[in-house]
Amino acid sequence: MCLTVSRVFTTKYEALSYPALVAIKDIKVYKVLIGRRILGIPFGNMAPFRKFHYAWRKKYTAEFSKSTSYTSPWTKNAKFNLDIDAGLHAYVDKGLAISNKDKECIVVQMTIPKGSEFYLGSRGDIVSNCLIYK
Repeated sequence: MCLTVSRVFTTKYEALSYPALVAIKDIKVYKVLIGRRILGIPFGNMAPFRKFHYAWRKKYTAEFSKSTSYTSPWTKNAKFNLDIDAGLHAYVDKGLAISNKDKECIVVQMTIPKGSEFYLGSRGDIVSNCLIYK
């Protein structure tokens, strides 16, 4: 999963220098995991893309990995996107998370804690350097 920041930049340097936002309060987000619900309780804790396992009430941290891509490489005045390749990915809207899950997946609520860094994506996604499975 890769997040494209919802802003266009004029140079690669400008894109790669763009700072993360900082959470001024806890942010509720939604993560897609492989699993199912039994009596309303989510069972399953593995991310479908990197097969990473999440444990209940545990705090996870990650470092961002950034790259750039062209918005229109064939034009004379090409612009650049900032792509966040590594980090803790989720969705800001539960409905969007549900619409992006496979049949064997569930959507769980997680929290980006206050003080964490994050980027907002152009597709309703979000990536953070810290995430708690609550």
